[in-house]
Amino acid sequence: MSGKMIDTRVTIDGTFGPFDCRLDPRLCYTKPWFPLAETRKVAARTQYLAYKHGNSSTETIHVIEGRTDGPDSVHLIEGVPGRNGTPAVAVRIRWKGARPTATLGEATADARREVTRKATARRKAARSGRTGAPRAVVVHIDWCGLGEDFDEAAFVVEPSADGLYPVGAPEWRWDFASWWCPACQDSQPWHEVTCPCGLSRPATPLGAAGWNAGCALHCLTPEATSVLVDLDGSARIVDVHAGDTRIDMDRHAEPFGQAEEILRTALAEAKPGELAATGWERAPGRLWGRRYQITFPASRP
Repeated sequence: MSGKMIDTRVTIDGTFGPFDCRLDPRLCYTKPWFPLAETRKVAARTQYLAYKHGNSSTETIHVIEGRTDGPDSVHLIEGVPGRNGTPAVAVRIRWKGARPTATLGEATADARREVTRKATARRKAARSGRTGAPRAVVVHIDWCGLGEDFDEAAFVVEPSADGLYPVGAPEWRWDFASWWCPACQDSQPWHEVTCPCGLSRPATPLGAAGWNAGCALHCLTPEATSVLVDLDGSARIVDVHAGDTRIDMDRHAEPFGQAEEILRTALAEAKPGELAATGWERAPGRLWGRRYQITFPASRP
């Protein structure tokens, strides 16, 4: 990896992601490096898109888990069924050694039988109480290319010495995720923590989502400075305030719906304990349920 790495968040077209990563900003479009936890999120998202749109339009990432003292294993990664059947890739893994080694091959009948035999051995090993350190193998599959060049279409993503994975391909147009400043209505890349107007973004993605929701509401009422949000069930904005004054707003207006969707998405992706670190204030009283006051700067003229 380059020595000019920064910690940031990336997305593709604002719809795939954002994901935490490290990258050289000069190579943003080609090579972000993800920790394993984020790699799992990328993998889950690619598999969802493949299920939704089919193999012809989506490459998929897969994370296979094991342990340092685990037995050799064989895994079958299947694509979405199509007119020519269900495509599949066999992955043979040796977990012991300095690092796990994986070999990819076609899912032949022999490979499928081997998957069953090895799965039985893995279940016995799990019941024996093995305590080896967790390990992972990350696999990238371009389902459209399997029939043309298997080795190019299916390969293992090797981690860096720091345990980061360069997930993606040159055609994956990664770009910086951004945050919005409610005061000046301007956006900044995630790693730029201070807006040119002088305000600094909240420290966590969930906290920044509160500001992004404020920006959406400023399209309706620039003087808004806080919202009361009910987090029981799906996040719902109960009230909007300018200082201590409640503002009547059109709840059917598009920006209002956008603000609620921003909060719902961020809450669904929030890390454990992140809510407590946002600075959102819990509303007092038993009858309030899980209601929080989210404060943000008013829009500047």
